[in-house]
Amino acid sequence: MQTYKISWLMLLSLLLQSVFPFWGQAGDTGKTLKSITVVSDDNYPPYIFRNSNGDIQGILVDEWVLWGKKTGIKANLIAMDWSKALEFMLNGQADVIDTIFFNEKRAEQYEFTKPYAVIDVPVFFHKNIGGIVNITSLQGLTIGVKQGDACIEVLERNKITSLKKFNSYKEIIEAATEGRIKVFSIDKPPALYYLYKMNIENEFRYSLNLYTGKFHRAVKKGQTDTLKMVEGGFALITKKEHDAINKKWMGESLTRPEFFRYISFFLLFTGLIFSGLIFFNLTLRRKVRSKTSELLKTVNQLKLSEGLLKAIFEQAGVGVALCDAESGTYIKVNQKYCEIVGYTPEEMKEISFEKITHPEDLQKDLEKKNLLIEGKIREFSIEKRYCRKDGAIVWAKLTVSPLWKESEKTTSHIAIVEDITKNKQKENLQAAQLNLFEYAQTHSVKEMLQRFLDIAEALTDSEIGFYHFVDEDQKTVSLQTWSTNTLTNMCRAEKPEHQYPISKAGVWADCIYEKKPVIHNDYTNLLHKKGMPKNHAVIIREMVIPVIRGEKIMAILGVGNKKTGYENHDVEIIQQLADMIWETVSRKRAEEEITKREIFLNAIIENIPNMIFVKDATDLRFLRFNKAGEMLTGFSREELMNKTDYDVFTQNEADFFTNKDKEALRKGELLDIPEETIQTKKKETRILHTKKIPLLDQNGQPEYLLGISEDITERKHLEKQLRQIQKIEAIGTLAGGIAHDFNNILSGIFAYSQLAEKHIENPVKAKGHIDQIIQCAKRAAEMTRQILTYSRKKEQEKKLLDISIPVKEALQLMHSSLPSTIEIKESILSGTTILADPTQIHQIVMNLCANAYHAMRDTGGILDVKLNRIEIPDRNRVPDFHAVPGKYLMLEVNDTGHGMDEKILGKIFDPYFTTKEIGEGTGLGLSLVYGIVKELGGYIKVDSSLGKGSAFRLFFPIANIKETDENQKIHTRPLTKGIERVMLVDDEETILRPTQEILEACGYQVSIFSNGVQALDEFKKKPYQFDIIITDMTMPKMTGDKLAKELISIRPDIPVIICTGFSERIDKEKSEAIGIKGFLMKPVEISDLENLMRKVLSP
Repeated sequence: MQTYKISWLMLLSLLLQSVFPFWGQAGDTGKTLKSITVVSDDNYPPYIFRNSNGDIQGILVDEWVLWGKKTGIKANLIAMDWSKALEFMLNGQADVIDTIFFNEKRAEQYEFTKPYAVIDVPVFFHKNIGGIVNITSLQGLTIGVKQGDACIEVLERNKITSLKKFNSYKEIIEAATEGRIKVFSIDKPPALYYLYKMNIENEFRYSLNLYTGKFHRAVKKGQTDTLKMVEGGFALITKKEHDAINKKWMGESLTRPEFFRYISFFLLFTGLIFSGLIFFNLTLRRKVRSKTSELLKTVNQLKLSEGLLKAIFEQAGVGVALCDAESGTYIKVNQKYCEIVGYTPEEMKEISFEKITHPEDLQKDLEKKNLLIEGKIREFSIEKRYCRKDGAIVWAKLTVSPLWKESEKTTSHIAIVEDITKNKQKENLQAAQLNLFEYAQTHSVKEMLQRFLDIAEALTDSEIGFYHFVDEDQKTVSLQTWSTNTLTNMCRAEKPEHQYPISKAGVWADCIYEKKPVIHNDYTNLLHKKGMPKNHAVIIREMVIPVIRGEKIMAILGVGNKKTGYENHDVEIIQQLADMIWETVSRKRAEEEITKREIFLNAIIENIPNMIFVKDATDLRFLRFNKAGEMLTGFSREELMNKTDYDVFTQNEADFFTNKDKEALRKGELLDIPEETIQTKKKETRILHTKKIPLLDQNGQPEYLLGISEDITERKHLEKQLRQIQKIEAIGTLAGGIAHDFNNILSGIFAYSQLAEKHIENPVKAKGHIDQIIQCAKRAAEMTRQILTYSRKKEQEKKLLDISIPVKEALQLMHSSLPSTIEIKESILSGTTILADPTQIHQIVMNLCANAYHAMRDTGGILDVKLNRIEIPDRNRVPDFHAVPGKYLMLEVNDTGHGMDEKILGKIFDPYFTTKEIGEGTGLGLSLVYGIVKELGGYIKVDSSLGKGSAFRLFFPIANIKETDENQKIHTRPLTKGIERVMLVDDEETILRPTQEILEACGYQVSIFSNGVQALDEFKKKPYQFDIIITDMTMPKMTGDKLAKELISIRPDIPVIICTGFSERIDKEKSEAIGIKGFLMKPVEISDLENLMRKVLSP
């Protein structure tokens, strides 16, 4: 009996030793905390990094393991990329974050422990780079940094923005090894570790310490209890234990000066021992007597407390059992043990631990038990699963110790069991969240939802899983996916509907109506169920959870066919996971939608036939360039990316483009550039119509500049051809009148020639007749000049122009062209200038007068042309007319013809619209007039009615600068004598001989040649025999411009004058470009020729 009592007391003593630690951890709240989750960087040697197998190792790994032993709380250390670690902590998936630097922004989110390591953060640079002495010297350099590092904030605060971000320190050093970066800023410990590991420590230097940081551990803001627990646990680790871990990973100094100190301590300690032994021997006998007395008292006290210890055994907060060592059967169990495994005390005595152990955990349990029996271990602790009587699975922490007496073989074991199911569920939930978080980065929404359902099934021991989205109308659901097991093994439903109204859904939609999770543990007996489609999985029980945001249900998800009934803790687990996955799904759907829109937008941008480009608003560097732009300019987008206009185009073009960019950014609105030129990579010139508009950031400041350019080169060429066609058309319309006037002039020349011949003996009369012949010739020359001026193919050049001059010239041509039945009245104001090309004004007047002629051709009438100044607004003179206020020149062309009705009036400016008979017009005249007026910044107004004629009023804005009258005066002077040697070249004998005779009469020495080849041969023989060259343009064998080029190439200082009646190949500008000094249009008056000769011969 006495032996049994002693064994029972030993059992209770072991029980108390096992139970009291758990009570000690309960804290003030009485709640036991068994594990925490710690997240950290996984790439920070020697503090924490991965070995060749991918397992984490380092100082922090060992310290957290030791922390767990000191506190009795398991630390689940999870390591990952630092940016992901920060996000993992912010999402609430970890209790503690390690390897974190303190800054003000983070202080708003975290509570920090005291620093435990000081870390320098230098700037490393290649040995070939110099001059990095402070942070400002980093400007213009690309700096490699780690995503999420605190150094990014320091650099950006100092306006260092050219940063290249990497996911890990290892990637940065690898990039440095490969030469992809030359400068980087990372923490010193991992930098030195990888520089030495990759053998490039001699290739890099550092001279600038960006800042010094300190390693902390941190918890979410407000979680001070957790913070105290973390700091308290590390405070339990002794300095010796800290030093041992540091020595393991950092090594120790080769010299050991403390050795001598240890020897001194040893000698002192030995002396003390000898002294103590003498003292101990004297007191030992007295102590033995005293101890014997105390032992007897203790035995008596144990007898008295036996009942108390039995009560403690029965009421312990953990399961306690006494088991047979060999068979594993239960000898005695307490009530808590029975509650954990679901059996009664009587049932427990009939079974062994093997029967209720999960099959997957049994082998591990048996191995530990055998080691205990063999005496190879004194105790063991494992985490295992028990199979409850009701079929449920429960996780437990099992601690087993042998119950033995000295020199006797153990016959029984004491087992202490703690239910850790909730902790395991929390760990599994955190692992599932991390798994889904990582999985979502590289998979679609559907794949992610299927993975979620698979995890939900595993966490709840279910066999079926499904996920639906609820549409915006809250009346329709759409099936997204089933779990893998459901699809593979459970459901074979034919043609399942993927979208259907909620009213057609079964009992699983109850959660929509109730707006809360619903559990159906007795699905078979539900009265309102609607049945299943053919081959659908059989449903035994189900749990369906709605995802609610605000007042709306966003999604519903369900699991089913758990072996036991669903409980509230199942709801809690899946609801936490469901909320997390919905946020991820929402973000993923948004990302997929953005990606879809980006693809759609990119397709539009790349297939639009117009050039589209985007520039950075700060430095105007190209950030985007579409396919049409590549085809137009010949430059690939790679050639343009991150370059400015000055890197690609000519200086003048770049200046123009840049000024327009800045103008658009300054105005903050659409800038329309009707016409600009650009030189392509092949040196071709294209004409563009460009629009530019700034794109603003959220603060309303320009962030980008968008440009769209349409290639209008072909259109401009066509417009030029159309203008030329219309000119010829107008000339054709007036051809009869022009021919009539020329015949009159020729008649006068013939008549006066005959009279001069008749009065040859009378010099006075003969000279009078000859003067009349000269006047007729001048009149013919002026008419020819006007026709050529109007119809010439010349690029338009806007300049300050008194338009009264081209208006009068055009009217003079009309006087010669219109029949006498049409009276021309004119009132022309002179001296006011606009910005225009003379040919444009000629074209306007000729077209409007030609239209008036057609309107009065059959009946005759009056053509009234006026040119006056007007200021707008002036409602008395221009009623119901809206234009930009200002000063204008108003050109009025009125006729008394048949007029137009409103239907025709609305179409007169449409291209190719005409009321003339076929062959009489193309319908381009008024369209071109309208285009010219708009190009000059003016307006046009037409009034007409049937039978009352038409009135065209054109308004041109007056230029701010006036030309002086001096610019319009013709300077003439009498013929001047000369003595120079002249080479005269012309294939017309009637021009060559008279010109020679007149020049020789003025004192010049003239040599004549009938073609360019003869002249060139002579010049090659004697290049310095001539002082000046006068040549015709159009000649056989060699044209005048080619002759001039050859002569100038032989003798660059020789002055050349070229004369032409009409030529597409030459004009004043082109002649000057090839070195010709003078240009004259035929017919040439000898005074004009002699004046020009004196001008070009003057030094």
